[in-house]
Amino acid sequence: MELFLIRAKVSWRRYMRDHDDEMEDFRLVRAANEAEAEEKYKEFWYAKDSPYDISYYVDVISVAGVIG
Repeated sequence: MELFLIRAKVSWRRYMRDHDDEMEDFRLVRAANEAEAEEKYKEFWYAKDSPYDISYYVDVISVAGVIG
């Protein structure tokens, strides 16, 4: 397993609201390869979705290996 630095734009919308909030996010993810790191990152945010409360949307900008 390797470490990967993920850079992404994360947007979220509260139930019954007309606008999205967003932020740029950087996180380290431990995975076997870049594709798995991106998938783990997205799953992290999508697991926070809650019906009738909040929904998250993820746009991964880059995935880079970390030199250790």
